[in-house]
Amino acid sequence: MSRIMSNANLTKHIAMGAAVALVGCGYGESGVPTHRVLTPDAAHHLASAYSPDGSRIAYLELGAEGYDLWVADEDMSNPKKLAAVGEVVTSLQWSYDSRSIAYGSNAASLLDVWVVDADGGAPRRVTVGAGIEYPGPWHPAGDRLVYLATGQGGRVGCHVLDLESGESAPLVVGEPAACGAWSPDGSKIAYTVSQGERSTLGIADGNGTNARPLTTEGYESLAEGRSSWSPDGAKLLYVSRRTGTRDVWVAPVDGGEHRQVTKDVRDDYDPVWSPDGEWIAFMSRRGRQTDVWLTPAAGGPDLRVTNDKDEEGYLQWHPQKAAVTFHKGVPTLSVWTRSLEDGTERRLTPESERAVPLGISPSGSDVLYIRPSGGGVTDLFIVPLAGGTPRVLVAGTGNNSAAQYSPDGAQVAFVSDRGGSNDIWVIDAAGGEPVRLTDWPASESGPQWSRDGLSIYFLTDHEADPIQDVWMVSATGGEPQRVTRIGTIVNVVVSRSQDDIFVGHVGGAAGQLALSKLSADGALESLWNETSVLQFSFEAVSPLGDMLALPVEVGGQVGAMLLASDGGSSQGILDGYEVAYPQGWSPDGSQIAYVFAARTGGPLQGDLGVYSVTDGTRRELTETSEEEGAVFWTPDGGTLVFTRADAKRKIASVSVEGLIGK
Repeated sequence: MSRIMSNANLTKHIAMGAAVALVGCGYGESGVPTHRVLTPDAAHHLASAYSPDGSRIAYLELGAEGYDLWVADEDMSNPKKLAAVGEVVTSLQWSYDSRSIAYGSNAASLLDVWVVDADGGAPRRVTVGAGIEYPGPWHPAGDRLVYLATGQGGRVGCHVLDLESGESAPLVVGEPAACGAWSPDGSKIAYTVSQGERSTLGIADGNGTNARPLTTEGYESLAEGRSSWSPDGAKLLYVSRRTGTRDVWVAPVDGGEHRQVTKDVRDDYDPVWSPDGEWIAFMSRRGRQTDVWLTPAAGGPDLRVTNDKDEEGYLQWHPQKAAVTFHKGVPTLSVWTRSLEDGTERRLTPESERAVPLGISPSGSDVLYIRPSGGGVTDLFIVPLAGGTPRVLVAGTGNNSAAQYSPDGAQVAFVSDRGGSNDIWVIDAAGGEPVRLTDWPASESGPQWSRDGLSIYFLTDHEADPIQDVWMVSATGGEPQRVTRIGTIVNVVVSRSQDDIFVGHVGGAAGQLALSKLSADGALESLWNETSVLQFSFEAVSPLGDMLALPVEVGGQVGAMLLASDGGSSQGILDGYEVAYPQGWSPDGSQIAYVFAARTGGPLQGDLGVYSVTDGTRRELTETSEEEGAVFWTPDGGTLVFTRADAKRKIASVSVEGLIGK
């Protein structure tokens, strides 16, 4: 798995004056302040966080063994490596005294919380569960912190870890699913309770007692970590979908009217207070871009901070300056083919496009892919495998994703938020108008065609507790039917050769991500729960349906395993790689394509390989500085279709003094 002015009119006039005075002195041609990139050209940085005193910045940098935790002076000078984190990325949580950093790492198991001294020293593992433990904010006293954890039977919630005794307790008494942060003085806890499609806010005393609701609509979530609290502890920032899209709201802690801060038709999210509490920075998808914006906390016009095609994120204010810092970059994404006979490669999508393959038509003639267009908009395209001009299938209507051909290739099921929430849609592969199959305010995902092509299975948080369940709907429409009542499912895969449905779910004996097969009555038949099974797709099922090729957690790393679909036998494969993700079986079942970690002394990257099931040999196909993945076999077994990406992210900073009049 970051501050309020009493005179609203004065704030509004300052903002309006700043909006007019965008001339000279540090402003680019687009009328926004010029930002400064802090990350060196060759580096890839993620998850940056300023220390509360503003003197230092912590960040993750991609290295030869995965991500490493670094700390530097606030201008990124004098960098120092603190710890090896691994292949996962989590938030970085500074203690209030700026002396310690909590972070997530898979160095020992799937994901644990670790703490390290910001001046250096040996990192200390502070959680030891077999499932997922994700770091949250510290208490102002520095003796405890919040962490999210998965538990036995699918429990998911936040706990308070006492760092001296090692003991844990629920963050909020009586609300096991609550996650949140303490107020600046530690006297209160603001929290979000997410149960299926509903997400509400609450307030409790600092010891987790006396919990009471702050919202009841069911579409709210607090701003990230302690950035939800204004500096004086009087107000809270949250994001709500009650208007149909995400907007930023402010709520008085001690009662009173909640105020909608942003009102654009596109999503506004990830808000953070300025150090003085007079301004709010937030991310917005206006104009089909992802940009940084500001707005006066007391009300007034929104002011644009960035205006480019880069995708910004990890937004934060400098604790001591009128400046905001964020990550930026546009990943290069392209679809390629590679002949297994002679190694010839060919780029399938235009150089001007970013693209990720989603599948190959059953006939082998076409490749289905998504094209990110910026600002939360993704389009669906089809391109001939032999090469040629791509044709649009679904475009210009929001985020269209997770598309999959029907078994006969005549239709495509996909997820789209064009109706206001993520729903399941279907469209003829030849084109036409898409048909909406679900229409709930909930979020649907992971559509999977039934073996006969008559129905579509999918995941949804509709009426689920605490995560998702499996439902099924006819491909021609009608009332969806519930398949499971477990509430802890994170993945569903339908076999194309047997009448089997597999689910990944939070439900291992110690909170692992387990794998089970669905019985006819919706019960779960356990196949694997010894370690966590990571995300997999229907290509992981062998052509005969008798075996599954799975990525599993082994000692904190990602290993590969063959598992009988009846749970009868298992064996490790691809030994010698610390990170190996099976990608799918060849059509004849003799080989498995995989992505492995190339450890060549440079940054950790994913490359392609092919594993022989018959004799256990493996053949490495690529060794590039880019990242290969999303691999699909052509029906004749002679070619792989895959994505090639370079997703470097940079930390950038921009002064907003001219915008806010300071």
